[in-house]
Amino acid sequence: MNDELREKAPRQDQGLIGRAYELFDDFYAQTAELRMKWEENEELYRTNHWRRQGQRDDEPQPVNPVLFSTIESMLADIMDSYPQPVVLAQEEGDDAVAETLSQVVRYILKRRRYRTVFRKKARQALIKGTSVQEVFWDTELYGGLGDVNIRSWDVKHFLFDPKCENFQEGRACFKFGFFTKEFVADRYPFALSMVQPDTYSSYGGDGDELMMMEYWYKERDREGVSRVHMAVLCGHALLYDSKRSRSEGMYAHGKYPFVMESLYPLEGMPAGLSVVDV
Repeated sequence: MNDELREKAPRQDQGLIGRAYELFDDFYAQTAELRMKWEENEELYRTNHWRRQGQRDDEPQPVNPVLFSTIESMLADIMDSYPQPVVLAQEEGDDAVAETLSQVVRYILKRRRYRTVFRKKARQALIKGTSVQEVFWDTELYGGLGDVNIRSWDVKHFLFDPKCENFQEGRACFKFGFFTKEFVADRYPFALSMVQPDTYSSYGGDGDELMMMEYWYKERDREGVSRVHMAVLCGHALLYDSKRSRSEGMYAHGKYPFVMESLYPLEGMPAGLSVVDV
């Protein structure tokens, strides 16, 4: 995203804003029990067994680190089998090209320190049953030259269409988070004069943060090709609309730039069961 778009507020497309918040509210409500379960699983992993149980101070509150030990032991086994990317030849005579591509992908992952990202996403899957990774072009790397980047994103702050087992087939998906007003104003100087109060608040936050979302959705163009677009919204204000600069879509592959993986898959939804659940 260039500086010009950050400095100037996009046209407030009320239809886009309304559709985004309608879907967000729907997805948020339907996944409320999942998010509560993920939060409880995190507390159990941290051995905060009684944090939400409402026990009296004079009652015993025993704790046991067995879940923590089990998960960390499983994580160590996973990291011992850390995978290496291998590009296979499609046709006879492509072996040299395939090997070169394998080395290129390994180099990209190495300079992105992907082993650390992989550990984080594996731990997330063990605790919550579902991991989310974002694969994107990061324009801030290398002094603005940009490069491929991969990061793990907390599944608690990722909304998917609960009606679709494959989230890529869903009506939309949302990456969201809670940020200070200074953080939002630094990236979108015009934002604070536009945002309105909403009812969303972060778990454990001080209540003075703003909920900012990336609304990812797909549309088909006149040729029937699926295009993926993204809008940034905060407090019912449109801060960025990818259609202004990328009418052809954010990515040529036409997919949401996220990877969801379930530890123990559940039929009918992209989220799964974790070690804690079992």
